[in-house]
Amino acid sequence: MHITPVAGVTTSIDVLDAPQVILDEGVTISAEIKQCIWKDSLAFPSYFAVASLAVLVIHLVVASGLFQKLYRQVRPTKVAEDEDEAEVEELDAQSVLPLVQEFEEHVLSHGGLTVYVLKVVRLVASLGLLGLSIATLILEEKQDASKDSVDVFGKHWGKKPKNKRTPVEGLFTPQEWLQFALCMTFAYISILGFVSVSAKPWWASVANFHMVVILLFTTGVYTYRDLYPLATFTLSPIDLHEGWLLWVKIGLVLLSGIVIPLVIPRPYVPFDPKACFDPQPTNPEQTASIVSLAVYSFLDPIVFKAYRLPHLSHIDLPPVPDYDFGRNLVKRSFKHLDTFSGAKGDYLFWGLMRVFRREYLTLTGLIIVRVVGNMLSPLSINRLLVFMQNGLGGAIVRPWVWILLLFLGPVISTVAFQYYAMINTGTLVRTQGIITQLVFEHALRVRMKAETEDGDGKSTNNTAVGTPETASVGQASPGGSEGSEDETARESSTPDSQTKGKGKDKDAKKSEITPAAAAAVQAKASNLVGKINNLVTTDLGNLVDGRDFLFVALYGPLQVILCMAFLYFLLGWSSFVGLVVMISLAPVPGYIAKLLQTVQAERMKKTDARVETVTETMNVLRMIKLFGWEGKMSERLSDKREDELTWLWKRQILGLLNGNINYIIPVAHMIATFVTYTLVMKKELSAAIVFSAMALFDILRDQLYAVFFMIPMFIQAKVSLDRVDEFLKKTELLDSFSDSAPVLAALSIAPNGDDDAIGFKDATFSWSAEEVSGSLTPAKRSFRLRIEDELLFKKGCINLVIGPTGSGKTSLLMALLGEMHFIPSGPGSWFGLPRGRGIAYAAQESWVQNETIKENILFGAPYDDERYKKGTMIFTLLIYQCALTRDLTLFDAGDQTEVGEKGLTLSYSRGCHSSGGQKARITLARAVYSQAEILLLDDVLAALDVHTSKWIVDKCLKGDLIRGRTVILVTHNVALASPVANFVVSIGTDGRILSQGTVSDALAKDHKLSKEVAQEEKAMEKVEDEIDSAEQDAGKPDNDAKKDAGKLVVAEEVAVGHVSWSAGLIIAVKLYLLGMSGNWPALFWSSVMGCLIACELSNTVQTWFLGYWAQQYQGHTADEVYVP
Repeated sequence: MHITPVAGVTTSIDVLDAPQVILDEGVTISAEIKQCIWKDSLAFPSYFAVASLAVLVIHLVVASGLFQKLYRQVRPTKVAEDEDEAEVEELDAQSVLPLVQEFEEHVLSHGGLTVYVLKVVRLVASLGLLGLSIATLILEEKQDASKDSVDVFGKHWGKKPKNKRTPVEGLFTPQEWLQFALCMTFAYISILGFVSVSAKPWWASVANFHMVVILLFTTGVYTYRDLYPLATFTLSPIDLHEGWLLWVKIGLVLLSGIVIPLVIPRPYVPFDPKACFDPQPTNPEQTASIVSLAVYSFLDPIVFKAYRLPHLSHIDLPPVPDYDFGRNLVKRSFKHLDTFSGAKGDYLFWGLMRVFRREYLTLTGLIIVRVVGNMLSPLSINRLLVFMQNGLGGAIVRPWVWILLLFLGPVISTVAFQYYAMINTGTLVRTQGIITQLVFEHALRVRMKAETEDGDGKSTNNTAVGTPETASVGQASPGGSEGSEDETARESSTPDSQTKGKGKDKDAKKSEITPAAAAAVQAKASNLVGKINNLVTTDLGNLVDGRDFLFVALYGPLQVILCMAFLYFLLGWSSFVGLVVMISLAPVPGYIAKLLQTVQAERMKKTDARVETVTETMNVLRMIKLFGWEGKMSERLSDKREDELTWLWKRQILGLLNGNINYIIPVAHMIATFVTYTLVMKKELSAAIVFSAMALFDILRDQLYAVFFMIPMFIQAKVSLDRVDEFLKKTELLDSFSDSAPVLAALSIAPNGDDDAIGFKDATFSWSAEEVSGSLTPAKRSFRLRIEDELLFKKGCINLVIGPTGSGKTSLLMALLGEMHFIPSGPGSWFGLPRGRGIAYAAQESWVQNETIKENILFGAPYDDERYKKGTMIFTLLIYQCALTRDLTLFDAGDQTEVGEKGLTLSYSRGCHSSGGQKARITLARAVYSQAEILLLDDVLAALDVHTSKWIVDKCLKGDLIRGRTVILVTHNVALASPVANFVVSIGTDGRILSQGTVSDALAKDHKLSKEVAQEEKAMEKVEDEIDSAEQDAGKPDNDAKKDAGKLVVAEEVAVGHVSWSAGLIIAVKLYLLGMSGNWPALFWSSVMGCLIACELSNTVQTWFLGYWAQQYQGHTADEVYVP
């Protein structure tokens, strides 16, 4: 800035950030008004650089070898030493590499060629900024040297400086000091840039972070000083005197501080760097740049690949990111959700918020950005229309700014919402996996109790052991004829058991209820397994629907507040009149939403009934066809569907009404506001007010519609979340997971110190830890297993557990496994089952997977040819001993035959053995093949006929695969199993131990059992010859050439190519359109098109009318304008 000479004094001065000079009347001089350079905005980047340098120095000290040695002396860790050794080995390995290969490895360690090139470009830009700053400093000195400056602050006041230097502040002028500080800042940035391309990846990432932060702040400083003034009529760039150097610097700053950080791929950071898992390829999402994430461009390669290939298989899809692995999700979340992993036990919602706190903080920021982006359009419309009305008078911001914001507002809002959707969807999928894992893992801790209905509709707790699908065939003893008895009060939990109709109590017939009452009771019955299924299906789906709670909790209120504030700015207090109208009408959609929720609940009940009927029909479809019940079942399904459609129609009508009400409320709000503004306040409407307010009312309308649409889903999500939380915190757990676990763990050790002892002493077990009222009838009173004195099973041999049906034989095994509640009977009480060498359990109800027979037997264990097979001419030793040889010959694929869901192949296989027997023998083979030292076999002979049972006893239980292992066998076939038994335990009907020792001891104390054994021995004599002949036919070669013949799950048939408008597609679209229109397609589609046109016309007429209304005020006063 130059000041005109006065009174003969010819002096030019530069004014630093000061537009005024005060002249005295007596002496006219030009003075430099110097502000404190410490407060100048150009010095702020230097402050950030100094702070960054201080942080780096502290970082270097902490990472130094001396500090690490001192730290290791205080807290020695083997891990640190191992890491140092690995680092030294890595350096040694790299030192012998050729120079080119070493450089390639260096580039790869920095993220690849693209990342490295962009880092080099940023380094070059930083060096360019340094050179331009030095040039600016030199030019400043030359300009100062060429001017006749007057020192008005020092002792040389009024004299010319010597040696062409400015003595102000010592060496430099204030402007030169600022340029010098800026040079030092860019020099520091350049050093950081050099470190980011030359150092190791860890130090490079640290330097890169500091560099990006300083450049970003520097960009903000130059934007404030030199770019923002360009958007105004009143300001000009502060550093404009630098000329073209300024714009080059701004370009380099924008490139290095904004563009490159946005487009550079992010470095891959493994979820757990210390985990020793095999390295896997990374997902593009993990290394995508910020811009790529915002616009989903990282998915372009897979999209183009899918377009080029005729068929895109799952192998071609990107790998799953490591942070989405199940084990990593568990490691991340269970410490906040699972009380057994260290969680506090708070409400599940707060635990999830702690797990995903970073994601939800990001979502909160994106919601705020979206709200701001939504408000930019109404603001830009208003400012543009005001500028068009008033011209340059009073305008500060140039109109091109509002035009640009009119475009950028929706863009910013859309990008923010899409980024929100991506993060929210990822969080949703992870939440599904975490809750599913949490529920299933917690289910393993739950004490399984079958909850059944008593006569009053209240549930009673019994054992969880279910009824097997197939009873035994040809067994002599009545107790052995049913291989599926529930050992404790089974009659109340298995109404469809094969014992139904046998020995029914006459009093039970008197207590029978009507079919309607029975159906009502059955509908209310609760089952733990069914509840778990509902938690991971229906309830988890409800949680998914309620994922956008931030839209109601944050987005809605924030959007409404900003809209009302802007409306108040435009229309004054009339906006509050419209707000009162909107609040007054709010109960109407609330009432409709309540009705909608009630109808939805009823509709879900009808849907459940329909799905249940369909499921039952599909399960017994073969029986329906055999009995010719297709017509009856079809009619029954049609009735269920009609009931569902009735409530579905009601829900759709209420939903339509709710949508219309939510559309009408903002219109009423707008009408009330405009009427109050014009008729009551007597104000004039203008185009700037009308069209800006219309944009705001549209935002309010959309927001209210979204809120009222989401509230019912949030209510359902809250209910489902409460159900999951209740399951995790209020279910009865096994003793090993209860509060008394330490005490019970101490009681599970034998007093004599024998940790390998298997047995009990003075112990009582029940299926529930809850106290049961003594007023219940004996059938409903909880069962208790009582072991008085001491019971020790013999190790390395076969132990039999015998007793009548319902005596508690299965409960004895469950007690050993810890599935029952342990009640000590005295100070010396204990029970123990050593688990160190493995335990194999064959359940009473046979269970198979939808895999091959071989995979069912291996059960994930490694294949051992010597253990699984014996020689090439003899069939599988295990298969042979478990009597599966004959069955496998009936399958074309042998042991490679897939059994199907619930053993479908076994259920309808050819052969003489029952399907239940096949599944039971596969279950037995699975337990025998395992490496477990202790085998718990729960009545595995019950589902077998006498021939097969005899074979199992002679070939398997006496075979070398069992020899030396401890076997506890629950059975009713006492005569059959007694020859291999070394120890026998007999249980009475009251759950007490009758005898322990030999078979003769047990028979001596139970005469009924003795008679049953005698009958079994007679039946066994008749089948001895048949078994001998069957043994001769056992050795047949295995045919591995037919492995593919038994496949049930075959490769999916996929149509390759691209979808085109072929005749088939046209027919499909035609069927779809005709299916929507019913019997009157012309009337239906004409009505649809007419309604759509009418809707669009109404919106257009609304806009035209408001514009016409505002136009009337141009030539008339407010009193002269007619308001209809």
